Amino acid sequence: MVNTNIVSPGYYYHFGLSNNCIEILLSRCSFQNLHFIEVNINIDSLPLCKSSSSQVYPILCNLVENYNEVDIVGIYHGYEKPADANVFLQPFTEEAKNLTLHGIKLKDHIYSFKIRSFICDVPAKTFITYTKGHSGYYSCSKCTVKDDFRLKLQEDHHTGTSILESIPNINMVTKCASLPMHLIFLGIVKKIVVSLWYCGKPKTKLSFRQMSIISKLLINQRENISSEFNRKSRSLFESKRWEATEFRTFLLYTGRVVLKSIINYDQYLNFLTLHVAITILSNSKHMKQHLDYSKSLLQYFVETFIILYGKENASHNLHHLLHICDDVEKFGTLQEFSAFPFENHLQYLLKMIRKNNKELEQIVSRITERNYCINHNLKIRNNEPKFLNPHFNGPLINSHNCNQFSKVVFKQFILKQCEPDNCCSLKDESIIVIKNFIVNEDGPVVIGNKYKTLTDFYTVPCKLQSSKLDIYLVSDVGNLESWDLEQIANKCIKLKFENKYVVFPLLYSE
Repeated sequence: MVNTNIVSPGYYYHFGLSNNCIEILLSRCSFQNLHFIEVNINIDSLPLCKSSSSQVYPILCNLVENYNEVDIVGIYHGYEKPADANVFLQPFTEEAKNLTLHGIKLKDHIYSFKIRSFICDVPAKTFITYTKGHSGYYSCSKCTVKDDFRLKLQEDHHTGTSILESIPNINMVTKCASLPMHLIFLGIVKKIVVSLWYCGKPKTKLSFRQMSIISKLLINQRENISSEFNRKSRSLFESKRWEATEFRTFLLYTGRVVLKSIINYDQYLNFLTLHVAITILSNSKHMKQHLDYSKSLLQYFVETFIILYGKENASHNLHHLLHICDDVEKFGTLQEFSAFPFENHLQYLLKMIRKNNKELEQIVSRITERNYCINHNLKIRNNEPKFLNPHFNGPLINSHNCNQFSKVVFKQFILKQCEPDNCCSLKDESIIVIKNFIVNEDGPVVIGNKYKTLTDFYTVPCKLQSSKLDIYLVSDVGNLESWDLEQIANKCIKLKFENKYVVFPLLYSE
């Protein structure tokens, strides 16, 4: 029997932050010298079926130190969204207040607790913060000064007072991060590709010939998309059905290759400007070095977007893009406050429902069963590389007494001896193609061929050549060599371009 609470017009079940969610998340990883616990909170709606309005509103959580792992705090089910967000959020808010003031006790030690951010799309953020929707005047929560939100100096921006404001040290302006998935990939990139290039007016629409060439190039790149990507490239003619990950892949990887010399130069430069800015914000090293440059690029992108596509296509997302660097300064790279891990967990929750009856009870029962199993089968994760798929096929270099493997699993990526997962960069910035992995008496070794010629793929916009972002046009493979496995710095993706390859580093959390 599942005891749920009435939250009009549906029901709510609270699993808990300290007794459930955080303990489960900590059990999935191992942190040394942990002094405090910092979390991100996600709230979103999930329709359960197409034939009715049945829906759930889960409250999800992840740890800042391990943002790819997600678990559930509480969940609402009904046939409409909760009538009062404050009633829905009350159990979570009361527990969060207590943990913020008194800390969280785990294994006889009390850790300080902090909510770093609320990661919500615009409708959900509007709902939980009692503010204007994205289509209304005074809708931007970022165009304010200190204490504007709590004092409600912009009266037209507010529709009420959120219970979340009662949590100590919660600033509803700075704690609500802009979502890269909705703002950039499903917002701006989708608008450019679908609304302007594919379905736009004659002024912005690409010709059938241009779309056909781009589509063919995208399909030809499918074999080069590595195993970290959930979806391979699809035709531009299917762009209406692209998922968020496909728009992300197009912006950060394939788009800059397949668009070159196909669309007009001003459009390409505008797209490339966004690509460079978002690439900088997606990499911790580049973000620290070039954050101010990324801000200027985004300003330039917005200005040229309006010139190219018209003020009528300047949306809430385009304006909000100007604030994204502020969130990166507070929260880290775009991956660190991304909604992608939470979206994946929503699909996990959806699979828990076997029939269209007592949906909330089904989810609660299955999560309770899972938590029991986790608590009795805790495993400490080892971040050491794992060698898989032994073989005897070579190639080898002066080493016969060794074990050979075709696959190595690292913490952030997988490398293999076959395409498209066999390209990586080394700590000396070399780019190699992997041919084999061996473990001998001296330790693990990677065998491969190094590219001899590395040049810039682009030198615009402005001052930053592609090599500054570790992106190269490569050719001329050298002889077989070997390196210690620890020399591997990052996995690389290589895309065909004319008779060469464009190689760029994998941005984590694909």
